[in-house]
Amino acid sequence: MCTAIVSVDPASPVPVLLVGVRDEFIDRDWEGPGRHWPDRPGLIGGRDLRAGGTWLAVDPAARRAATVLNGR
Repeated sequence: MCTAIVSVDPASPVPVLLVGVRDEFIDRDWEGPGRHWPDRPGLIGGRDLRAGGTWLAVDPAARRAATVLNGR
């Protein structure tokens, strides 16, 4: 099961914190956060080495983030 944790505290030095855990396939190879997609140079995220995608990514310049969950 994937897990996402979102914390929003406007008074904090880090006002928005987004954490994603990809734990349903513990033996599946992956790379840590980086700029893995040349066609999207601003995107930073972990990369699934089997499918090439990500479960959590941010684009700091666009001030956007996305995470993927398997359920509601």
